[in-house]
Amino acid sequence: SDGLVEAHNPGREMFGFPRLRTLLAEHADWASLIDYLLNELRCFTGEAWEQEDDVTLVTLQRTQTPQEEVSPA
Repeated sequence: SDGLVEAHNPGREMFGFPRLRTLLAEHADWASLIDYLLNELRCFTGEAWEQEDDVTLVTLQRTQTPQEEVSPA
């Protein structure tokens, strides 16, 4: 949801999509990605942060189908 990228720190700076893209590029372990992002959000917003919007995060893992199992179009 937009609650993550629109969260503000005490200086009213938004977490933002650029920060999210950087964090996603730096964190290769998809299994712990949600915990990682929530921790980064807590560090960014500070202890006194009051949640203004919902924060919904979902991770998906894509498995590649072997070429021989792909049917022709």
